[in-house]
Amino acid sequence: MQDMQHIKRETFFTRNTDAVLLQQFLVALAKYEINLLTTIWNYVFMESKTYYSDDSLVQYSPDNWYQRKKNLKMVVPPIKHFYFVENNGCLNLVPFYKEILHSYVKNHCFMDSKNLTHVVLPDKISDIKNSSFFGCESLTSIVLPKNLNTIDAYAFSVCSSLTSITIPDSVTTIGTSSFFMCSKLVSVHIPNSVTSLGYTVFQKCNSLRMVYLSNKLKEIGYGLFAECSELCYITIPSGVTFINSKAFSMCSRLTFIGMPITITRIGTEAFYRCISLKSIYISSSCHIIGMKAFSFCQNLTSLTLPEGMIDINKECFYMCSGLRRVFLPFTLKRIGTRAFMGCSSLIAISIPQNVDVLESECFRGCDSLRMVYFSKNLTTISREAFRGCKSLEKIVIPNSVFHIGMMVFAECLNLKSCVLPENLTYVSDYLFSNCKRLEKVSLPKSLIKIYSYAFSKCVSLKTIHISNGVTEINDAAFKSCNTLERISITHTCIDTICEDAFFECVNLVDIQFPNTLKKIGKRAFYKCSKLKTLTLPENVKVIGEGIFYGCENLESVFLKNTKISVLPDNSFKGCKNITFIELPDILTHINDNVFEDCFSLTHLTLPKELTYIGSTIFKGCFNLSCLKTEGEDIPDYWVAYIRATIENNNSRAIFCKIKEKYTIFYL
Repeated sequence: MQDMQHIKRETFFTRNTDAVLLQQFLVALAKYEINLLTTIWNYVFMESKTYYSDDSLVQYSPDNWYQRKKNLKMVVPPIKHFYFVENNGCLNLVPFYKEILHSYVKNHCFMDSKNLTHVVLPDKISDIKNSSFFGCESLTSIVLPKNLNTIDAYAFSVCSSLTSITIPDSVTTIGTSSFFMCSKLVSVHIPNSVTSLGYTVFQKCNSLRMVYLSNKLKEIGYGLFAECSELCYITIPSGVTFINSKAFSMCSRLTFIGMPITITRIGTEAFYRCISLKSIYISSSCHIIGMKAFSFCQNLTSLTLPEGMIDINKECFYMCSGLRRVFLPFTLKRIGTRAFMGCSSLIAISIPQNVDVLESECFRGCDSLRMVYFSKNLTTISREAFRGCKSLEKIVIPNSVFHIGMMVFAECLNLKSCVLPENLTYVSDYLFSNCKRLEKVSLPKSLIKIYSYAFSKCVSLKTIHISNGVTEINDAAFKSCNTLERISITHTCIDTICEDAFFECVNLVDIQFPNTLKKIGKRAFYKCSKLKTLTLPENVKVIGEGIFYGCENLESVFLKNTKISVLPDNSFKGCKNITFIELPDILTHINDNVFEDCFSLTHLTLPKELTYIGSTIFKGCFNLSCLKTEGEDIPDYWVAYIRATIENNNSRAIFCKIKEKYTIFYL
């Protein structure tokens, strides 16, 4: 102890002047037996607090620690090598600026030691506590004690220079994120003594390529290897039953994973965006696959799901664009929302008999899907289930189905025919919207309603037979069906044709209305340019604005027996070839622009109940020569409206009354 007598507990070491003294101190410590050394170590370094600053090594004794703690400023140490003193004469450097206890490295002990590069820990240490070496960005190597039992959470997180580490076979537990963002760590061997790995232990270890796992593991923890972008292959040991959520998420180079038969469950996003994964074996004991488990595995080409599986969860194989073949088990009962959405290489699918519901968008965007074999027990096809399946040509839906959601076959550009089930009561919104090659649809007798945009932009649909029980055709149901020529609804119970129902059906030649019809919505026959004759049934009470706007070839319209009291704005605007219009007897209002640009209209009889005429109703009617009223004389202010419009059409025209008729003279 004589060598150490001149070193006191309050000694102040400067980095420059006392370096020799510090070296003498360490050499002196090394000469003593281990028991004496332990006593000295505990006395000098355990019971006192020692810190480095930029310029000095400052030691505080327990006597004044609590008084001086508040004023103590923690600073990154300048020394890069730290050793622990052993009894064999070897000097193992340790940092004196933090405390080391008897059997464990304390919480946050070396946290954010930016200049720390090498560490050798004594064998008596059994635990490395929470965040002990967190953020030691320069640490390149560490020797762990052979009796180590536990590596706690975040112990080596963000040690971004650490390239390798040997975990002794005494370790049983490795805590959450213990090697998180060790971005240069290349390989790791988890000894068989380890029974528990915490969450995200190796997450964002971007250089990690080789991993050997303990054979005593029962679970692959949450995010265990998430975002390990260099990991190419891994074998999961037998005995593991659960691959937790995000375990291998975004391992972009993972091409192979050995799966044991003991796996019973695969968690949410377990292999999310493993874009290099080409195949995977799922054992017969695996009955649950979580949401997004294989989403964006774009190189996965084939898949066989085991018998016993009952559920494919939401977005399970979402955007697996290389998946060509999928074999679904007979035990399957549910295919979840967007389960196979975006599987653009999938050619055919057979729905097992136990599946009664296809959930929303389950096969949406499967561009290569040509054949679908439906379950005979299927009852529901939810919204957008096959939307955008561009290669589908023919669909026969089993009679067990009673609900088909909106847009189920929308944008199926090559779909030519479809047979709907006999118990279906409605055609849902956008069901066949933009099916450009659809030529034939068999509607069931049970049908009651055709919803909005159901057949919009079906540009190849020429004829369609509407069932007897249909009572309503909703908004834009047949909008822009450019080749639709005839539609028969005389035998139906339709009481309402909603707005835009046959908007721009430019080839519609003829339509016969049922006697039950009461209302026709706005622009219902807008620019149906091949219609020639229209007779509205007597029960029609209301028609919408622009109902026959732009029907250029319309020649005659019969409204006399209807119950229409108002002709709304633009009703016949642009009907260039119309020559005859028979107005309803009970008509009271003719609103603005009703007959504008009806070039061929030569005469018109106004009903006696008429009480209002809007502005510019005859604008552009260059050939109108006779107006007749069935009642009293046309009021003076009407005459003013009409005269102004006509004279505006032709400045040389004169509008006057001769023998109870109003006549237009063109000079």
